[in-house]
Amino acid sequence: MTSTQLMIEGPAGKLEAVITHPQNPCRLNVIICHPHPQYGGTFQDGVVTTCCNAFVSTVHAACLRFNFRGVGQSAGQYSGGKGETEDLLAVMQWLEHHQPQRPLWLVGYSFGSWIVSQALASADLCLPVAQALLIAPPMTVLDYPPKVDIPVPVDIIYGSNDPLVEAEALQTWLGDTTSLHAITEGDHFFSGSYRALQAQLNTLFAQHDIVTDIKPAP
Repeated sequence: MTSTQLMIEGPAGKLEAVITHPQNPCRLNVIICHPHPQYGGTFQDGVVTTCCNAFVSTVHAACLRFNFRGVGQSAGQYSGGKGETEDLLAVMQWLEHHQPQRPLWLVGYSFGSWIVSQALASADLCLPVAQALLIAPPMTVLDYPPKVDIPVPVDIIYGSNDPLVEAEALQTWLGDTTSLHAITEGDHFFSGSYRALQAQLNTLFAQHDIVTDIKPAP
């Protein structure tokens, strides 16, 4: 796989990003959103990079990670979610312009999952999204939009020992779906559970029939 550093024009200035491509032809596009900017979240987060590597190596996806405004080399400052949602929408437009005509997956971890859900429910969403993957969505502390307002299928991965995630609340939010995937003993940071996270991602890829090359977790 090869990675390229980028500066993408966003609503508050340029956004620092990196896009990773597989050696083989790309089959889909993926954007991954990082955890909370005010608690050290960046696109270098371990969960974010684990997900990126899994998508690139297993699915042969082009994976774009970016820093929200005010993080790393990205211009601007934290804006409580509204501006970060606008950042994601701008990155989606950039990716569609530069890597067009591929199915798009949106992935968010923790705070990033909230931003993904806000973008999907936004009236400004103007690009088709094939699938959303929310990882450790902290629904106990952040106000997620009603699932009925999100026009794409959603999968959720969470740790069974995560104090910020309540399985009952997730199931209520999702309704009559079977899209919950629990990682036994996993906490909010998936401490010591990266192998289990990668294994769960591989299972998810197989369920969606997008597997190209599954390798054992390192």
